[in-house]
Amino acid sequence: MENEILQSLNEIKIIMYIVLAVLGLGVVLAVFMIIGVTSKILKYKKQEEFNFLGQEMLDKDCNKELIEHAKEHLEERPNHTYALWYLAKAYYNLKNYAQAKELFEKVGKIEPSWLETVEPYLDEIKDIQD
Repeated sequence: MENEILQSLNEIKIIMYIVLAVLGLGVVLAVFMIIGVTSKILKYKKQEEFNFLGQEMLDKDCNKELIEHAKEHLEERPNHTYALWYLAKAYYNLKNYAQAKELFEKVGKIEPSWLETVEPYLDEIKDIQD
């Protein structure tokens, strides 16, 4: 009888360890999920801030500052569509059409859905250069 009780207690102890391990694993997974979501939110916020500043500089005709802003962003993300777009627009506004053309073409290659947006600039550059 005493052995049966000890065996039952051991089984309960093992079950409790398993439950604690599962709960611990659940907590670890939850923490990783929170970190992942937070990381995505911060990345989105950084992107939103970049776009806001880029558009503001474009609207205020601060093309040289916009070039610096976009180039800094491109150091981290070399094929970032918006950074390439703002850089192309800044060069275009400064009448550096060769640079602008190269960048507009790159935007269209990286993000084909932007072709309708970049084609008018490419056409205008072609007309200017002819």
